[in-house]
This record gives sequence, C-alpha cells and structure tokens, in this order.
Amino acid sequence: ANAGGGQCGLGVTLRNDRNGDLRVVEIARGGPAFRQGTLQRGDVMTMVNGVNVRGVSVVQARDLIMGPEGTPCQITAYREANLDPNGVGGPMQFTIMRGRTGASAAPQQQQQQQQQQ
Repeated sequence: ANAGGGQCGLGVTLRNDRNGDLRVVEIARGGPAFRQGTLQRGDVMTMVNGVNVRGVSVVQARDLIMGPEGTPCQITAYREANLDPNGVGGPMQFTIMRGRTGASAAPQQQQQQQQQQ
C-alpha cells in the first residue's frame, strides 16, 4: 500500500474525544487488530510501545503505531466497564503484529462512495 515499502499498522481508526483521549472508533475488517480480536471500538489508547499517548494527536499516535510489517506493536488501552463483555473494564495490554490494512479497507470505501452518489 505504501511506496516506501513496509510501513504497516493495526487497522484501527482513532479519534480524539472531548477529553483529548485517543478513542478507537473503527476496526478495519480483516486488519491485524480485527484478526486478533483484542482491541474493540470505544477503547481508549493510553500507551503505544511504552510511550504515553494521552492527549497526543491522531497523527502523532499513527507515527508511533506504524512500523515494518510483522513487527509487534504494544498497546495499553483502557476499556470502560460498560463496554467490556465481562463488565469489568480497566487497563489492558495487547501485543498486535503490524500488517497491511489498505486492501481490506479499499472495497468498503468504494461502496460508501457509491452509496453517497
């Protein structure tokens, strides 16, 4: 997907919420985070590879998340109890292997564009 050769991510869309926290708003179907099934919509990322990302921009977080395909990305996220299937919530740590995400996202974007026309 990238001409530079190998910068890959996790297949998640992040947005800064009202508090400035990085909230997962979408997980790309077929992407690394989707395949692993650990991160979910509504989770708040607090650390990426040991770097505190509370209050950082989406662009800064993306720069920390992106890396060579097949390399591990360590994520610490906070899940609110009402979003947790077990009703517990709290901080959680995941290691997700970076991978390609563009191929699975492109058909969805084309469908959305067709629906808008």
